Amino acid sequence: MSKSPKSKKADILYAKYMTFEEQKLLSIFYKGKSPQRSFNSYDHTIMYQDDSSYLNISNSFIAYATQDFQYVKYPTDSFVSSSEIFSSNKRFGEVYKQENLGFMSRSEVLENVSEFFKELSIDIMEDAEIYAIDSLTMQKQQEERIQKDIDYQKKMGICPLRNPTDGYQTKDTFTPEDDFYILFFKMVQNGIPVTQKSYIIQASERLLSGSTARISFSRKGIIQLYFNGIYQQQGVAESPNTLISVEEALQKAFEKHNAIISTDKVTVTSIDFEYVPVPYNNNYDEVRLIPAWSLTLAIERTKSSKGMKQDFQSGVSRRIMFINAVSGEEIQ
Repeated sequence: MSKSPKSKKADILYAKYMTFEEQKLLSIFYKGKSPQRSFNSYDHTIMYQDDSSYLNISNSFIAYATQDFQYVKYPTDSFVSSSEIFSSNKRFGEVYKQENLGFMSRSEVLENVSEFFKELSIDIMEDAEIYAIDSLTMQKQQEERIQKDIDYQKKMGICPLRNPTDGYQTKDTFTPEDDFYILFFKMVQNGIPVTQKSYIIQASERLLSGSTARISFSRKGIIQLYFNGIYQQQGVAESPNTLISVEEALQKAFEKHNAIISTDKVTVTSIDFEYVPVPYNNNYDEVRLIPAWSLTLAIERTKSSKGMKQDFQSGVSRRIMFINAVSGEEIQ
């Protein structure tokens, strides 16, 4: 369950959102092509588009997708990665269980995509969540999703029935030519992973973004990419001599929940040693990366609220608790 830091030392870092060089991205995604450029002055997003793809570049994210990806969205976009602990949707691994695809093995695709990160000077964890999205499973998922939507409409008395695939571009039949991999990566600073979890500072309602990277890779190369909250180190803010242990972090979490009068059952399901972004000024592009213990908590309601039915109130919810590994205080 627990993961100890690789070293006993972890600096507190000054960091900001990574600035991606526009021409570099163009040379990767539009080599030899002339996409149309536009600029959104409201959120300062640079947008490129041609007949078969688009690329959006912001100060905090990059989004890229091709026409090929649009055709495989419907049977795949209702699933989430294993890191999406707050989602009730099915995980990719529950449905797309194939190990390798015909056009390339998962180890080869990881090697290819890792080179892409090197080209952009982004440090990633060596392992990744990788899912092989095969045509037979896509076909089955598309048909099941359409039927489920139609059955729901009939049950609700909706007439005339609307097309379940409205807003999507779809194919009647998927073939191995449509096969692709989806990869999810963790970012790294100084050998320590940066949390993938975003959270809101309660006092200021400011959103602090975790670092996430998703890439879809087919026989044609990258067909979809989404990076969000990628940080770049600016300097060392502090070099603490000691860090609290995982046992101390668990004790802090126990004390925190023990202070709350509740009959809920709380279970720590995972612990990770990570960098967590915290604000230190009013510039939303700049943060300090604090070494922290990230605890995933499963909270099971054991008592119904007054006047509420038990089955409505029962169930397990999840939350993340960040314990500052330097101060031992909760980051919130």
